[in-house]
Amino acid sequence: MGRSVAAVAAGFLFVLAGLMASWTAMWFVNPDALPGPAEEDGSPAAPPETLLLLVLLTFLSGLVGGYVSALLAGRREIRHGLVLAALVLAALTLTAFLAQADQVPPWYQFALPFAGGSSSVLGSFLRAWQSRRPPTG
Repeated sequence: MGRSVAAVAAGFLFVLAGLMASWTAMWFVNPDALPGPAEEDGSPAAPPETLLLLVLLTFLSGLVGGYVSALLAGRREIRHGLVLAALVLAALTLTAFLAQADQVPPWYQFALPFAGGSSSVLGSFLRAWQSRRPPTG
């Protein structure tokens, strides 16, 4: 039980670290491109290309987090990925719908949690597949 909790927590920390690194890097490149208060005409401040890149980076962060969670779990990798996906989905849904509700378009509010949650499960699938492959040679 303790190992499972630690594995999911470590996976979640990897997702958060990936997201923080992504946002920080993008802020250094172009601070005006990140989601912020809406423009005076009501349009979102961040360009769609930036939001799409953030969704892609969220996907990659979730993929790594799911893989790490499954790797540390050692068994029942996919179950650990599903638990991680639920946590990531909840955290990103709160972020997208509450914290950024008036700052981003609706497609981003749905794409961000979906990308993070689904890729967490995919990362755990990749680890489970890797650990079950017969050795070559």
